[in-house]
Amino acid sequence: MSISAVPDTWDRILRVWPLESRPAEMLDRQFVNAFTFDQAIVYKQHYQEELKRQGKGETVFGKDTWPPTKTFAAAQDNCADKLCPAR
Repeated sequence: MSISAVPDTWDRILRVWPLESRPAEMLDRQFVNAFTFDQAIVYKQHYQEELKRQGKGETVFGKDTWPPTKTFAAAQDNCADKLCPAR
């Protein structure tokens, strides 16, 4: 039986630690795969505790939400004196 079918640490940690919230070194797949999954989780916990200690946690720099989508009725626009409201 081959162990190569087991996902690497990079793939396993993606669900619990998205790329956009990781420090630069944890964006390197080879660096992340040097850890076991448990070690990577401990690394994440220490990283987040340090951010909180420095006042830079998610509460300060949370992920922005997308602005609401606005739709406009079809209109004529000649790029000069008659402009569509969507402009």
